[in-house]
Amino acid sequence: MAIDPSILSLFELLPQILSIVQVIIYIILAWVFGSIALKGLKKHLIFPVRMVLRFCVGFLCIVCGIVISGYIPFIQDPLLKLFQIDLTIGSLISSLLFALSFYLITRKFERTDPKTLIKKLRRRIGLLEGVLVAHKVPPIKEGEAREIAEKAIPGYAFRDAKLSKTDWEVVLQKGEGRATVVMGAYDGKVKTVDYDMPKIEYLISHPFRILGIGIMILILGFSFMNFRGFPSMTEGILSVFGLSPDSLLGIVGGDEGEIPEGCVSAGRLALKYSPKLPVLEDQSIETMIENEAGIDIQWMYRIDHEGTDYILAIDYSFEKICSATFEKLCHCMEIPLL
Repeated sequence: MAIDPSILSLFELLPQILSIVQVIIYIILAWVFGSIALKGLKKHLIFPVRMVLRFCVGFLCIVCGIVISGYIPFIQDPLLKLFQIDLTIGSLISSLLFALSFYLITRKFERTDPKTLIKKLRRRIGLLEGVLVAHKVPPIKEGEAREIAEKAIPGYAFRDAKLSKTDWEVVLQKGEGRATVVMGAYDGKVKTVDYDMPKIEYLISHPFRILGIGIMILILGFSFMNFRGFPSMTEGILSVFGLSPDSLLGIVGGDEGEIPEGCVSAGRLALKYSPKLPVLEDQSIETMIENEAGIDIQWMYRIDHEGTDYILAIDYSFEKICSATFEKLCHCMEIPLL
């Protein structure tokens, strides 16, 4: 049975259709994996900024995921690649690494000794501070709190101070940047330093932040060094059936640059092939095709293609197929073995 012309058009549009589908899939995956990565971001961002950052980080997760997936042996099956399973697993891994990096970089670290005993003592001091507040015992003066804050982050100048229950919150400024130092209102111990804008000294102020930066640099550097482009859904579909993009091109239209003007490729005519096509018996045409193509013809058919008669010739071994007009050879191709 001849293939409907609409099927032929679908073959021709297949790469464009799959490209659009691929873009839609990337947008969805960027949203999903960007959302996972930003779970680790311990910083408030306004809605528009967070949305843009989500897609940007999600895109980086996909790029890194493409590279990572190539190093996971059990997801190299063509069928898994066709349904983007390899990309999904790789991007999930990269988004979790990004989330860890953001968490380490943006979380607040208390300026306390990590030993358990010191932590217990600070909790007891907190209880004591509560008692002092209840009995209206005066905390340290604002001037003393200011001096402690300026010593904690040299180079920043005092701007404002506020007593909040058992803590002093001292705002300092250096140029356009600001920082808030929170300290105990009774013991003067610095608890946290929160910078309004990321500063170099802030990013390297704690080993965990340095670790988070290192993880992010490592995954991005490794991915961009090994990135070889985005996978093609067209190639994925063809690989499942054991074909290459060149095979599809040959089936649909051959190399159009090599086909003479006024001709049609053998692939286009083959898609319309039917045993009920009128058999053509013309020795002169048969001889012309055999001499120019170097084959021994077993069958010749006349095919009406868009109102013009063409000839489809097939060799004895059914390995080669050619198209021709009544005056010249047009195109020959190997018959793909599916």
